[in-house]
Amino acid sequence: MNKTNWLNYWDKKNIWTKSDLWKKNIELFFQKTSNIFDYDKKNTVLDIGCGNGDFANKILDKVDQVFCVDTSQEYINICKTRFSNSKNINVLKLSKDYTDLSFIKNIKFSIIIANSVVQYYNSQKEIINLVKSVQKIAAKNALLLISDIEVFSDKKKSYLKLIHNSIINGYFFSLIKMGLKLIVNKEYSKTKQNQPLLIVNLDKLIQDLSIFVKKVTIINENITINVDRKHLLIQL
Repeated sequence: MNKTNWLNYWDKKNIWTKSDLWKKNIELFFQKTSNIFDYDKKNTVLDIGCGNGDFANKILDKVDQVFCVDTSQEYINICKTRFSNSKNINVLKLSKDYTDLSFIKNIKFSIIIANSVVQYYNSQKEIINLVKSVQKIAAKNALLLISDIEVFSDKKKSYLKLIHNSIINGYFFSLIKMGLKLIVNKEYSKTKQNQPLLIVNLDKLIQDLSIFVKKVTIINENITINVDRKHLLIQL
C-alpha cells in the first residue's frame, strides 16, 4: 500500500486535529443539519469518519446513543479518551475495508452521518458499497447524509465564495491560517498528489443509489464551509 495515501495520513497527528477551521466547520454542520434531523432521544446516530469527535460532542446530550467509527487509530484513541465518561458514546475502529460495517451488531441506526469522508475513497464504487453496508444496519426509514462530496467545479469562483462566506460567518482568519498551513505542509501536499481527492459523477451516483434505496435528495444549501461540495440525503 502506498505510504502516502489518505489512510496513512489520517492515522497520525496532523494539522487538522485541533484546527479552528475544523471546529467552525462542525459548528456550521451541526447548525444546518439540525434543520434536517431531529437530534433527540428517539435517535441512535452513526458517525462514520468521526475524526476527533467534535460532532459527537455536539449531539451526545441530545440523542440516545452515538457510535463513532473511524479508520484512524489516532482519532480512535482521541475519542476514547475524550468520551471515557460518556455512557452513550461508543467508539469503534473500522478495518482496512472501511465500507464494511458488518462488525456492528444488534444496533439499528436512525441517523447515519458520513461528513467529509468519501472524497478520500479510492472509487465511486466504494460509496455504493458503503451505502449498501449502512442499509443493513439502518432502522426503518433511516436517513443517511453523505456530505462534502467533491465534484467538478469552477475553483476560482469557489475560492471567492469561500472567502466571502468566511467573512460573513466569522471564520476568515481561521481559513487564512489553515490555508497557509496547507501550502507549506509537505505531508498533506504529497498525500494529495499521490491520491487525489475523489471526484464524483453525481448524476451517476444518484442513478446507481436509486436502484436500491427509497429516495435520494440533493441538499443545495451549504451545510459545511466547502461551498463547492455537494451533499446527498438518502432515505434507506
